[in-house]
Amino acid sequence: MLQDSQKDSHPVPLNPALLRIAGKQKQPSRGWPLALILTVFLAVTGLAFLSFLTGDGSEEKQRVEKDPSRWPAGTPTSEQGNDSNASRSDPEGLVLTVSGYIVARVRVEVSPRFMGTVKWIGVRKGDSVEEGQVLVKLEDEEYQGRLQESRGLLEAAQARLKELRAGARMEEKGQARARVQQAEARQTSLQARLRELRSGARPEEKEQARWRVSQAEGRLQAVRARWQELKSGARPEEVQAAEARVALGEANARNAEANLARFEALSAKKIETEQGRDEMRRQRDVSAAELEVARNALGLLRAGTRSEQIEQAEGEVKAAEAEVEAARQGLALVLSGPRREQLEQAEAEVISASSELSAAREAEALVLAGPRPEQIEQAEAEVRSLEGAVQVAATHLQWTVIRSPVRGIILEKLVDGGELVVPQSFGGPRGPSTALVSIADLSDLQVEIDLSEADTSKVHVGQRCRISPEAYPTKYYGGSVTEVAPEADRQKGTLEVKVKIIDPDEYLTPELTARVDFLKSVRE
Repeated sequence: MLQDSQKDSHPVPLNPALLRIAGKQKQPSRGWPLALILTVFLAVTGLAFLSFLTGDGSEEKQRVEKDPSRWPAGTPTSEQGNDSNASRSDPEGLVLTVSGYIVARVRVEVSPRFMGTVKWIGVRKGDSVEEGQVLVKLEDEEYQGRLQESRGLLEAAQARLKELRAGARMEEKGQARARVQQAEARQTSLQARLRELRSGARPEEKEQARWRVSQAEGRLQAVRARWQELKSGARPEEVQAAEARVALGEANARNAEANLARFEALSAKKIETEQGRDEMRRQRDVSAAELEVARNALGLLRAGTRSEQIEQAEGEVKAAEAEVEAARQGLALVLSGPRREQLEQAEAEVISASSELSAAREAEALVLAGPRPEQIEQAEAEVRSLEGAVQVAATHLQWTVIRSPVRGIILEKLVDGGELVVPQSFGGPRGPSTALVSIADLSDLQVEIDLSEADTSKVHVGQRCRISPEAYPTKYYGGSVTEVAPEADRQKGTLEVKVKIIDPDEYLTPELTARVDFLKSVRE
């Protein structure tokens, strides 16, 4: 060890001949060379011993400098000093030195998934963010409404499916049966009406029609005579005639009352029809009206004629004429039988009633049988479709809250509140923003190098490196080659190489220039 230390410190070699003094030179006045030689020898011996005592620390220091994995982050080596040239002393095994740029291995520009307006932004440039932290919120009123609408449709479809699986309730079966009975009753009534039209009018109906004509004509004659009398004035014989008409009206009224009573009795026994009874009631009412008219006319004759009486009588004449015309038309219809269009309308109503009855019976059968399997399958498919719609709406609402995909530092804030953003660019540089913020993980840095193709054989993946930023030339960091591009740049004649920085600190900033020393591997 002493010899190694002496060798490392390069001691001045001693010539034994210098220690010998010839006899002729032994003069007392020339003894100083021997003292000088002894002094040099003792000094060299002391230096060698001192080097021996401090040898372990130096060797450990050399081992640290030779192994980049043992370099503390940002800690300068023993060779570093104020002189930058001295601080960049080459380590043992250096094969190549190249400059490149420090970049973040993970850099993300967070963009929205759809067009929207920024409602809130909660970060600034330089802020630290964690993965999943909320960065930006977009306006979400529209998407909340879509989600609520989709949930409402889903609930309705689920209720429909539940109803189909449960089958019809008792009240639904009762309603279906009631609809069938109503359709049957309507069909029966319309069929009876059609048979009546086809068979024509009965003799009694024709007789009643003739009687109504005669009654209307008689009343017309009476009111017309009354009108003439009012216009010509009342004479004694007219007064007597009016009294006779009153008496006749009273007789007719009594006769109509008697006929009505007789028809009501026969109708109760089902001998006469209700239509005949109604006709008797109408005749009774007509007789009562005629009696009232006769009495009024008699009173007018006795009281004298007024202009308004004449006008009233004229109106009664017109009404009686209209009644006669209606009675004659009714008689003509009864005598001629039903018209063709009446029969066609009745037949169409019967066909429609038959169709309604068939539909009601089919509906009742479906209610009793319950839903078909394909109906339940269709309802289930609708529920699944609406569940997907709810999920899509919920996802869109969730997308209005934009979170950080990585842990890192906000490098750039690209939008402000109220600004329109879109997922892709259009309309030139003045169009809406396509990104919200830019994030990088500064704890995972690397150096990107354009390596000359002539030096390609000196670099391989996994190779140890020493990195020093140009901004801080006294700081060194360990590193290793993580990526060598599979394709070269023909124009530049370079190959891109990425070197991972081990344990970067706050002194390393993206886009700074850094020097990378590639070290010889153990296998080399």
